[in-house]
Amino acid sequence: MGVKHVAIVTSYPIPAEAVVYNRLSAFVRVLSQHGWTVTVLSAVPENEHKKFQGKAPDCNLVYVPVGDYDRRNFLVRGINELKLSRRLLRRAAELQPDVLVITIPSIFLLQFAAQRFTFPVVVDIRDLVWDYLPWSPWWKGMVRRLLRAGAIWALSRSDVISFANPHQLDHIKTVLPSMELLLVSNGIGREQFGYIRTLAPEPSQDKVLRITYLGNVGLAQNLVTLIEAVAGIDSLQVNVVGAGTDLPRIREAVEHFGATNVRLHGSMPWEDAVRWYARTDVAYAQLASNFASAIPSKLYEYLAAGLPVIYGGTGAAVAALSAFKGVTVVPPDSPQELRQALLDMLAAGNRDRQDANIELIARNYIREDQVDSIERVLSRLNEAT
Repeated sequence: MGVKHVAIVTSYPIPAEAVVYNRLSAFVRVLSQHGWTVTVLSAVPENEHKKFQGKAPDCNLVYVPVGDYDRRNFLVRGINELKLSRRLLRRAAELQPDVLVITIPSIFLLQFAAQRFTFPVVVDIRDLVWDYLPWSPWWKGMVRRLLRAGAIWALSRSDVISFANPHQLDHIKTVLPSMELLLVSNGIGREQFGYIRTLAPEPSQDKVLRITYLGNVGLAQNLVTLIEAVAGIDSLQVNVVGAGTDLPRIREAVEHFGATNVRLHGSMPWEDAVRWYARTDVAYAQLASNFASAIPSKLYEYLAAGLPVIYGGTGAAVAALSAFKGVTVVPPDSPQELRQALLDMLAAGNRDRQDANIELIARNYIREDQVDSIERVLSRLNEAT
């Protein structure tokens, strides 16, 4: 058989969006090793194009420019994502790949995936984003219902659907029981896992608990909860490593609560960022309750470092964390309960690394091992055409 060509489409910028980059770079590595020619089609803001050149994974990379717009505005974001999704899939169709992989959370990219192509289509779901939309006011609730119905219809027209966690798969199975569904779990790359294991812990003072949040600083994470929980308690020292759309509000919250024990470090290269794990007693993450179907990918990184974890959230992430040791779960957006949990950890003084968690990540959550399953599906689809 000749060269196999797969086109992977995402509406998020590569490599600027770390969560998307980490998942797709594993796809690219594994598919390339199996003899596929890989083209990734990605969005990029016009003023950022030159920064990204030469930084993509080892594949053909096609950028489709997108203008700057207010991502906080529900309507403006929808209109711009609609236009972008159409351009991305038009470019993908022009390439005539053997198999097309459409990776979302973009609802609008999924809507256009409902069109009939001359090649097999696999939809890779990282987030059930239509479940994250608000129910109120009434018109947003109506939009949510319409987009969910459109998403299910579009998924039904694909050949295979893959998922980042079991909760998502089970959810779609109830509405599309006859579809071929595949779990390609999120996790951590093999190289990143090896790097994190080399980090030697740096012990702290007994009377101080060092708390680290490392990742996207967005509305879904609502780090104001953490800031309010620790403000004024000098024995709780917080480091926030990362940037995002909510960072200006977080800066204001630090000032408003007088949280001099919170340091905002901003964005930095991954190798520098994860060194904070060596100076961490407990790693923190949170997702609001309307993100119950999601599992923050940073949790796998925290666990790979063997760190105790405190998670504010519900749903799929809580179920996944139940298999690990040294994990404390609190309700999301509850600074009082988070504060008490942190003070209890400080008093207990048990900050040992969890070797069992590291081994569990190694066995079940290395990204490249997960992607092997989808490569077999792509090869089968290609042979059937």
